[in-house]
Amino acid sequence: MPYKFTKAYDYRGSSMGRRACLGDRKSPVKLYLNKVRLNAGGYDSGGAYWGSGEKVGHLWVAFGEETTDQGEQIEIFVRGFTRDKAKQAVLAERSNVSFFR
Repeated sequence: MPYKFTKAYDYRGSSMGRRACLGDRKSPVKLYLNKVRLNAGGYDSGGAYWGSGEKVGHLWVAFGEETTDQGEQIEIFVRGFTRDKAKQAVLAERSNVSFFR
């Protein structure tokens, strides 16, 4: 399932990264895990700046279809050179996560 980026810039410029929304950490959740494409300048398609990541790995986003009590989509941004490393980073943020293939 593709992830849709929201606009991350305004008249003052681009935001530095994006805020994670972990939701209720006690309840289990199933998330998609997608690699985020960054342009040559290190920006995602919504305009948030992430840098190149050459030394820390690719940028990944874990997200689900479920929403929090406040109506926000669960989304976790992590770095990792491989999908398995990205999964480990997500599990470090929220331990009761399983992943769609």
